[in-house]
Amino acid sequence: MGKRKTVWPTDREIRLRFILFAVIDAATVQGVSAELLLPAHKLLRDSPTEAQLRDALGEILATEQCAVSASRQDRRPMI
Repeated sequence: MGKRKTVWPTDREIRLRFILFAVIDAATVQGVSAELLLPAHKLLRDSPTEAQLRDALGEILATEQCAVSASRQDRRPMI
């Protein structure tokens, strides 16, 4: 039997993993729900594809943008 060739992640996948980790950390501080963050965190433990990493990032960032825009609206002075 021959040896299996080890498949290493690309530089881009490694960068996306670090970015996803940082986004999860920042989203946790901003109060994004655990239901959204736990699957993304579990994804980091697996061997995700680049598309899976981008999808997870997109979901979290979309939620974070909604939270940021809502908090900015709360700061506007009432007329």
